[in-house]
Amino acid sequence: SFYHNIEGVHQYFPSLGNHDYDQGSATYNGDEWFGPNYCNGKHAVSYFRSGFCQDIPKFDAKERVTRYDPKSLAYSWEEGPYHFVHVHYYPTYENAGLKISSSLQWIEEDLKLANEKNLTIVFFCHAANNFSRVVKDMLLKYRVAVVFSGHLHRCLGNKCSSLYALNTDRAENVLNGTLASDGSRAEKCFPASAALCGRRANGNGLFYLSDKSDSLTLPDIKLESKVPVQGGVCPVGKYATYINATDNTALCSKWEVNPTITSLNAENGTSTSTSIPIIWSGSSSFETFIKTDFYADRIVINAMTATEGNEGKRYIDTHSIPNAVYPFHNSTDLEEMTIFV
Repeated sequence: SFYHNIEGVHQYFPSLGNHDYDQGSATYNGDEWFGPNYCNGKHAVSYFRSGFCQDIPKFDAKERVTRYDPKSLAYSWEEGPYHFVHVHYYPTYENAGLKISSSLQWIEEDLKLANEKNLTIVFFCHAANNFSRVVKDMLLKYRVAVVFSGHLHRCLGNKCSSLYALNTDRAENVLNGTLASDGSRAEKCFPASAALCGRRANGNGLFYLSDKSDSLTLPDIKLESKVPVQGGVCPVGKYATYINATDNTALCSKWEVNPTITSLNAENGTSTSTSIPIIWSGSSSFETFIKTDFYADRIVINAMTATEGNEGKRYIDTHSIPNAVYPFHNSTDLEEMTIFV
């Protein structure tokens, strides 16, 4: 009912992500929440389908939605010279238990029709960090202007970098003198989430201890790590997250996602004039979001904050960068970005 009473709900275009229908191995007969298998996922999918059957008050799907794929739930809408597409989690996602199929075939037809109308295409998906070559080539082929994504909490604007906790096998190699696989530094780290959300030695809040201020005291919580359990048909990792039992720390290295979709030739070092920027929304956990203005000839993007007292202001105007939340960003990474169309 809260959603139904939002002013201007006809301008809201929601989507489903991993926490809606694929958390805790939901693809293979699980769910994020306690209770019957698929309980949360079925509720989320059913509610979303109802929106295309005119069952959500104040949202007229027949008026607002241009095309809809009942197999994947992907849909598109248009406003002025723009064609917007949302494919939910990611384009090739499938979930047999919830009867969700890949949206690839639908996407190609939808983008083709948008090209025929000479519309500027804006593409939304929850997770853009592992697009297949097929997806990349399709987006390039139909001249998508920009991709907006979320999922990765430490990614904001046109930059996506964070830390990952090494497993016991990789940590052993590092401790024996072997560099981390990506060549970046491997150092002791700790999950900021441990103070509030449990004892897991990994997650979205990892930080290097060398970046910790002297005034910060780590919580007196013993970190835990377990070897993954095989729960479905897909293989799981063989190793637990490494924990130093002596000082209760993990070992972390940096990872980074390419913020631009380019052709295969460009990835191999050949120049190309065709590329698509990926814009990450940040996270409600860190009170960040993206504000985008769509003009006839350009798209203007700003990284914003919702912290108390700074609601609706630009992040770089209210926060020092880098900081504990975005340690690998600098102020230029979060300056206003303009895409001419």
